[in-house]
Amino acid sequence: MKHGKRSKLSAWIDRQQLLPLLYAVAALAVVAWVRVRLLHTPLERDEGEYAYAGQLILQGVPPYLHAYSMKLPGMFYLNAAMLKIFGESVQGIHLGLLVANLVSALLICRVGTRLFDRRAGLVSAGLFALLTVSQHLLGTFAHATHFVVLFVLAACSLLVAGEKSPSPYRYLAAGIFFGLAFLVKQHAVLFLAAAVVFIMLEFRPLTLAAGGAVTMLSGFAIPPLLTALLAFLQGTFAKFWLWTVRYAASYAGDLPIQFGWINFRSQMGEILASTLVYWLLALGGLLAVLFGSSARARNFLLPLLPCSFLAICPGFHFRPHYFVLVVPVVALLAGALFAKSWKSRALGGGMFLLLVGATLFQLWSEGWFLFVATPEEYVKKAYQTTKPFAESVGVASYVRDNTGPRERILVLGSEPQIYFYAKRLSATGHIYMYPLMEEQPYAETMQAEMLGDMERNRPRFIILVDDLSSWLSVSKSGGAFRRSLNEFVRSGYELDGVAAVSREGKGFSVFGGSAGQFVPNTASRILVYRLKGEGGR
Repeated sequence: MKHGKRSKLSAWIDRQQLLPLLYAVAALAVVAWVRVRLLHTPLERDEGEYAYAGQLILQGVPPYLHAYSMKLPGMFYLNAAMLKIFGESVQGIHLGLLVANLVSALLICRVGTRLFDRRAGLVSAGLFALLTVSQHLLGTFAHATHFVVLFVLAACSLLVAGEKSPSPYRYLAAGIFFGLAFLVKQHAVLFLAAAVVFIMLEFRPLTLAAGGAVTMLSGFAIPPLLTALLAFLQGTFAKFWLWTVRYAASYAGDLPIQFGWINFRSQMGEILASTLVYWLLALGGLLAVLFGSSARARNFLLPLLPCSFLAICPGFHFRPHYFVLVVPVVALLAGALFAKSWKSRALGGGMFLLLVGATLFQLWSEGWFLFVATPEEYVKKAYQTTKPFAESVGVASYVRDNTGPRERILVLGSEPQIYFYAKRLSATGHIYMYPLMEEQPYAETMQAEMLGDMERNRPRFIILVDDLSSWLSVSKSGGAFRRSLNEFVRSGYELDGVAAVSREGKGFSVFGGSAGQFVPNTASRILVYRLKGEGGR
């Protein structure tokens, strides 16, 4: 009789593990299929910046020499690696994102299993994959946040390895992963703070915990210090420090908090439109962690939750892809709820049906983006504006076909993806116009530097992006600077191409001598100018 009861219990436990396994496998399969389907999606600005910088690295050009950025170079080197491994193309970048996303899902499964059980880990992995592909988080684009999460989860998988005392080698390795995450995006330092709190809460005596924390902090320091040393050896340290420290610090505090709240409320409203139940499951999981989980789970997740939120707050911009940084803790909290509920057959089954229903609702709600839209349609609708991402491809192709490999071009606008597509070097390191148009302490120096670069390098083609989103705010000095740019173009260049940008996909492009007859009077267009006296190739 007892044997029969044990057999039934064993069968029930197997079924409990089977359902989460099927859910995780199905979720990962759907997400992988969506990402493969959208491999050809045109690059947006951030992707273009990383791709162009990675392309330059493969050509032997160090970061910050011909492409200035306030971001640390982690994504530049990652993109160089992806382009080298998967091919120098849009598909190569998005294939690299696919691999990173799947590895992240496996890592979060490991973390959830260590903190709770395998069922919780599997549910967390499936939910993580679905949230990170969501259109409302711009999840199919290769933003830095995906790769921050990859390195943070690698570090966390080492922290929750189950040892009774902190291993110095394990914690050194975890620190290095946090350091790599920091190189990808500075916001990652907040995850390091959560890890330090976890160690101090988890281990006794405090001297032992402090030793582990110091070891981890030492590991964290290694990647940034090596990066600074490399920039010094490459002769780019001055630019590296100006852009990633001095200018970045001024940028982080440029938005009043009241506008930040408007941004947060707007973005969160869109995210909850298709994934509300996931967040409610996470809220239930938080209660389960507070009142029913092990001390270890509380020590890990309670610091991680506020630090994850703070990681999306710098600057109060709350852009959609920033929310990828909170997905790991949301997924783990939802997994915690399932670890608790599966102790009852009825409650566990009901919770699983709720999860499946929420997943089906998300896939239905975002179905056009995930399963129907072409890559070009996707990029246009995902940004809900007339940003010239799809049109950049044709413009870059024309410029590439009409220039030599060593000739320089210039994009007046914030569209660095054009440089990547054209495979041509910029006439200036200023690949974004935003810093030069902002009210910030280095703007006038940057403006003068760019004007000098233009005069000195005299590019064969100038691509003028006549679109508000490519310029944004205009300070007093920024207005004068833009007039100087227009004067430079008028004095030495003639119109040679035009591409109209349309949210509905009804744009057109014309290149060559007849381009002047088709200049559209639209709010978004790309104008291609050729140096006067230069014939076609």
